[in-house]
Amino acid sequence: MSRRTIILLIVITVILIIISVATVVKNPCIKNAYISCDKELTMDELESCSNEVDFSCHDSKIYVILFVEDLSPKDKITVNWNTVQDNTEKTIQESIIYPERDGTGKVIISLARRNKTLPPGNYTVEIFLNDIKVVTRQFNIENSTTG
Repeated sequence: MSRRTIILLIVITVILIIISVATVVKNPCIKNAYISCDKELTMDELESCSNEVDFSCHDSKIYVILFVEDLSPKDKITVNWNTVQDNTEKTIQESIIYPERDGTGKVIISLARRNKTLPPGNYTVEIFLNDIKVVTRQFNIENSTTG
């Protein structure tokens, strides 16, 4: 074989290796995020719920439920829970999660509540994957009245 043929074969081999590696490597992602007081709901059940999320100030728990794909222990999920007052957001809780192993599935993060209540008002949840904002969800907490 000529030198030119050998170089051409090497270049083609390198190109094929790059293409095969690029098709096998999967990018981590957060497929969707939901806010709920029931962490056991499936993605189909969560999708059928309204986007308007209202809670009572006495609801026992509030969760953000993330459906994730292709995460590894090198990935970082950050969730910022914020209050919104006068168009200003104030972070009331930051949760940082590093997956234990490679995988796809569901990640559930709860909002901690002092005295099991939160003040009525508007809230947002900002979700970041590897320090890039992926999604923001909004919810409301209403005063519950008993009659």
